[in-house]
Amino acid sequence: IPIRSVVVLEDDAHPAELQACHPRGESKFSMKMRRGGLVKVFGGSCLMAGSLYKSLLVSDRTCTTELIQLVLHCYNSTEHHEKFSIYEISCTKDYERRLHPTELPLQIQQEWPSNEHFAFQLRRNVEGIQRRLPWLRSPEPSGKANLQWLYGRSSLGLHSLSESDDAFNTYENCFYI
Repeated sequence: IPIRSVVVLEDDAHPAELQACHPRGESKFSMKMRRGGLVKVFGGSCLMAGSLYKSLLVSDRTCTTELIQLVLHCYNSTEHHEKFSIYEISCTKDYERRLHPTELPLQIQQEWPSNEHFAFQLRRNVEGIQRRLPWLRSPEPSGKANLQWLYGRSSLGLHSLSESDDAFNTYENCFYI
């Protein structure tokens, strides 16, 4: 009668080495993927010119630091993960927030009301320099601003603009915080 035992291995376990410790044919390992989802990280242009984003399948336990390491690996970068940060940004609320290294990006993404108006963005950390934020005109008189995601040349990479073409949107007016 075959005996079946299910053992959950640690993340750093080596199943092939464990199997070698048992007589041939007496142990079998199968792998299951953790629950997870797809996370899109914009801002790849800070690593490779012309790259807009990377889509990554991550676990529900993947933290911000691990996500940065995955993105760097996708671009074959040897830079240290501490030189980068992930930001949660929204074009409709003119909102951005730097994620803490231990936060879980997939969990944050699942709380978004819509993936169309929120995104994650990889940014290179720059110490001692003030960040520029584009100054955006308030919504149109109708109360509805026709916002769209655009990938631009600004320091934000992703930003929103009204569809009307006026002086406010033609020039990148900035303020410092």
